[in-house]
Amino acid sequence: MVEPELNKIDIERSLEGKGDFVKMDVLQRFLTKAKSLDMRKFILLKLADIHESKGMLNEAARMCDAVSHISIKDFEKTSLHMREAGLYIKSGYFEHADIAFKKAVTFSNAREREEIKKSLKSFYFAHGESLEKIQRRANAIKLY
Repeated sequence: MVEPELNKIDIERSLEGKGDFVKMDVLQRFLTKAKSLDMRKFILLKLADIHESKGMLNEAARMCDAVSHISIKDFEKTSLHMREAGLYIKSGYFEHADIAFKKAVTFSNAREREEIKKSLKSFYFAHGESLEKIQRRANAIKLY
């Protein structure tokens, strides 16, 4: 018997009223069943959002990287790699953030590169200021 293709409405309906960790498990199972690239992107982005909301920033960044490999448009790849870099900065993996930033630069044109560089600096400064506000000055010094 052939299983019907998954769609976004069915996935959303199956996630209603469940906790975050149950949602992650359900989405992982749906990910193995998904055949189309659009459904895989949708599921991976949902997983990234849930991981980010639970503070699993490293895992959320990995999901963004996986979605960028599936994406076709350069604009999507650039924005996903910038999101990945921001998540790595928040989690303290600055080497991975730099790699994600370099990936974003490779998929952008010359005009967008300057904007990407400015947004990366603002990511670093914003995270440094948030660390200073919660009295994590030693971590802020490492960041700067």
